[in-house]
Amino acid sequence: TFDNNKVNYEKHEGRGGAIRMTLADYQPEGGSASPTTFLIDSTSFSNCETGSHGGAISVNGTLGNVTIRNNSSFSNNKAAGARGGAVAIACSRIGNVSVSDTTFSGNYAGSLGGALHVGMDGASAPITVGTATVSRCSFSDNKAHGVGGALVFTDGQYQSISVTDTSFNNCDTTGYGGAIGLKQFAETGSGDMLPFSVVGDV
Repeated sequence: TFDNNKVNYEKHEGRGGAIRMTLADYQPEGGSASPTTFLIDSTSFSNCETGSHGGAISVNGTLGNVTIRNNSSFSNNKAAGARGGAVAIACSRIGNVSVSDTTFSGNYAGSLGGALHVGMDGASAPITVGTATVSRCSFSDNKAHGVGGALVFTDGQYQSISVTDTSFNNCDTTGYGGAIGLKQFAETGSGDMLPFSVVGDV
């Protein structure tokens, strides 16, 4: 459990009120690079705050898989001036992002993704993501002063994005996408349209 953790953003830009993780390629001697994995399992985050990305968690860097699962929860976290009220995943390249069986309530972002943001981190070209999946989650009372009251996917070349059996209640934004925001996508590698799906009890 992480409760009431804060970055003093009057003195520092600061990312990740509770956790900041920088991902990088892992390349054993004589081998090929492979993504590292960042895993949150059955963990709660509440009342965490930063002035930059990721009220509770900020993941940045180059290449990695991000998984959040198994009754994890994020409540009343705040990214006061930036993205991802609870979680900001902002890498130049990402493997796969999976968020399942997790609740997000009362989180706030000063720009994009009241609860969750997946996007780029200062790269000159859009990020490349494998798959981004949100399943069996609950989003309630999350707010963003920009795009995506609950969650936002931005600035990427994604193989696919899916939201499955997930509820959205009383989420709000001053821009567009009261629940889900999709912003500034590149074409897929094949030049096809982005495969985006919303399935089940959403």
